Amino acid sequence: MHYPKKVIVYKDDDITVRSFGDDPEVSDIIFNNPNSVAAYENKIMPRSSVIGNGGRASIVAGNSGRIVYWSVKPATAWPYKFIGTVKLRYHSGFKRDVPLGRLGALHSTASGSVKMKKITVELHTFQARHMH
Repeated sequence: MHYPKKVIVYKDDDITVRSFGDDPEVSDIIFNNPNSVAAYENKIMPRSSVIGNGGRASIVAGNSGRIVYWSVKPATAWPYKFIGTVKLRYHSGFKRDVPLGRLGALHSTASGSVKMKKITVELHTFQARHMH
């Protein structure tokens, strides 16, 4: 996947976190990726889209195994605050949780990526907490 308008929001020796901002086209690419499978009623599955009362959240692993793309679209009639976590689990057993957050305007989306610099990960999960 290739996405324009990447803004680095955090970077250290292990990861780079980027935001793609409120770009519905980017969100649609992530949501409609063939590796994104819909799940319902808060059943969060690795590399899946979750659709619930709070809206839609999706995460997709990139082909390299070192990057995950995420996107959210809250189902709200008001501006919102999104707080989420990408949980990375490395082959070596090392674990890393990457917090995500964004304030959004009415009917907007939020998306971004988390790229691992050194090691591939074996499990990509995404937890969306409290969209309002």
